[in-house]
Amino acid sequence: MSEEEEGEDDGKSWFMSHGGEDEDEEEEEERRVKTQAEKCYDELDHLYEQISQHAFEINCQYVFNDFEALQKVYAKYDGVPGVVYPPKMYLFALIEVGNFIADTESDPESKRIASSGLFQKLKQRFNKACSPFTDQLKQYREDIENKKEEGKPQYDPATCSVPTQVESTEEEQKEPAEKKILTQEDIGKELDEISKEIGKKEFNMIDSATRLSYLAENAQTPQLKLLIYVMRLRLLISHFRSMVPPPQFIPGIFWKQQVSTLE
Repeated sequence: MSEEEEGEDDGKSWFMSHGGEDEDEEEEEERRVKTQAEKCYDELDHLYEQISQHAFEINCQYVFNDFEALQKVYAKYDGVPGVVYPPKMYLFALIEVGNFIADTESDPESKRIASSGLFQKLKQRFNKACSPFTDQLKQYREDIENKKEEGKPQYDPATCSVPTQVESTEEEQKEPAEKKILTQEDIGKELDEISKEIGKKEFNMIDSATRLSYLAENAQTPQLKLLIYVMRLRLLISHFRSMVPPPQFIPGIFWKQQVSTLE
């Protein structure tokens, strides 16, 4: 065998023994189960990117839809063990929505948008969402302006998650009482109550959507699951009918956001 052929064989042998290491690491990363804190960050990050894009396009309808979805994700992970609240990514997304509102109001060419009922509704809900975090948002904005914070926050276990207790008492190890006593009849009654509340002025769509997600996890029959999914779609339709003026169609991107949660 010549030296050249021997060199080629050595190269092939090295590739066969080392070339697949990167692929193995990628596959292992894909198989790793993400923590609740990571899932929370990923969902908030995805919505931030959508808000940023739609704000750039000055699309008030889509920004409003994204903001509503942002609030649902916030409610979804509130109180979940291991997730630091409020998530930094959530505050960063709120700042992006606030920038859109401020830029729209200050832009003479966006006067029609700023005076629309949808924009005023977005502004009202935004102010309500920000009220518990006034000091934190103010400090965060100052840190961004002073370059203490650079760009979008990245996922960091040290700041995004808290360690869960390894040891716990017998009482803490027990599942919540609600999960034990929640019967299929109870789920049916809750669906009936939610159905009666839809359309009322004090009806909270975000809380109801979060509750329906929990009920879907505990529903044991296909019939109940189907009723829950239909109720979710009723919430979606009711939400758009409540807009002033009501849209003639449901934007595709918002439809996909809602329907994807039914799978």
